[in-house]
Amino acid sequence: MKLPFDFANKLLLRLVLPGALLTATVWPVLLAVLHWVHVAAPDAVIVPIAILIFGWVILLLDMPIYMIAEGRRYWPNWLRTWGVARESARLRGLTAARAA
Repeated sequence: MKLPFDFANKLLLRLVLPGALLTATVWPVLLAVLHWVHVAAPDAVIVPIAILIFGWVILLLDMPIYMIAEGRRYWPNWLRTWGVARESARLRGLTAARAA
């Protein structure tokens, strides 16, 4: 099985950086959950493990994240209908401008 990254820039940009951003974002919640389950570990151990786990989760959810952001899937029907109508109107306008 091939890893989804190599140990170079891709590792930093696809795993470590997103993991670090998500870890920094959810740090208070993560500490509360670890305290709730009685895990006592120093921050120097928790942070790298959290960065790798959160980065891996984001790496796995890469395609669904793009699908949601681009509106290809998982959008409410009314929003999808509105977006398609808006883009169709834009295409008609561009076609008319090109024909003129």
